[in-house]
Amino acid sequence: MPVGLTYFHVGIAVILLVGLVVNLVSKRAGRIYIRYRYLLLTAALGWLASPVLPWLAALFLLLAFLNTRPSVHWRSASTATG
Repeated sequence: MPVGLTYFHVGIAVILLVGLVVNLVSKRAGRIYIRYRYLLLTAALGWLASPVLPWLAALFLLLAFLNTRPSVHWRSASTATG
């Protein structure tokens, strides 16, 4: 294996690829909303353990926490009554 490439990094890459394929298949099956939170957290973990550019983990963590479905209680101002 090349220097810096470990079984951990290969495992992270496999998990990410399998997750993306599962999401692609489920989207084609008709599921509308797909959560990428866990894939983004896995990518952040991989970048955090990487010897090259570990600060990219902060970007993936931010994206993971921003990737949430809006609550049912939040409504736009145009649909609110009262």
